[in-house]
Amino acid sequence: MFNFLHSYLICVFMQLFQPPYIAERAITTELVARLSEIKPFKERPDLMAALQRDLPAYVAAASGFSIDHGDVEDFTKVILGWWKSHAPEVGA
Repeated sequence: MFNFLHSYLICVFMQLFQPPYIAERAITTELVARLSEIKPFKERPDLMAALQRDLPAYVAAASGFSIDHGDVEDFTKVILGWWKSHAPEVGA
């Protein structure tokens, strides 16, 4: 029997780096805690604690953020620009 939980959690982890995903959903510390099931995070409890600590600031910064998903290049530019401008307050 196949277990795709690890692959699923990696996909969830990747979505968490998209501010529009955060803005549209209720992300909880419990969801972030589930990421500790991903192999590299199992060995980094300090990183998991930092992710949970920064979650409220990230959710607040992403609030109201929206983007057109139709153009991959534009989407990428806008997302990277968001991270560049919000890096001091999220994950500092």
